[in-house]
Amino acid sequence: MKYKCIRVRVGDRVVVEREHRIVAERVLGRPLPAGACVHHVDEDKGNNANQNLVICQDDAYHNELHRRARILRAGGNPNTDKYCNDCKRVLPPENFSLRSYGSRDGRVSTCRPCNYVRRKRYPPTKKAVA
Repeated sequence: MKYKCIRVRVGDRVVVEREHRIVAERVLGRPLPAGACVHHVDEDKGNNANQNLVICQDDAYHNELHRRARILRAGGNPNTDKYCNDCKRVLPPENFSLRSYGSRDGRVSTCRPCNYVRRKRYPPTKKAVA
């Protein structure tokens, strides 16, 4: 489902805005800060009730809310468990290899068994020496 949009008159122009942003701004009493985004708690883009909207300061926090909700839906504890993007299971973080860069928690996004299958399926290629 797409976001609900409405037309808003701004001076002598008419602009199209997403309804959930207008609802959030109305409740907040001012325009949303730069970089802020609005999260739908029930993940239904059409449900723009005040109780269903959370104003996030940035995309990183918004993504964190989705990560935690995904772990909860799978029956895990978002404070201690991690979600495997391949097998869709929730496991303790010890089942994920360490990564030195590009990760929120310092671990890869696939569990060790899935990572092993992935490496077997897609072996690293040798780089040509010039």
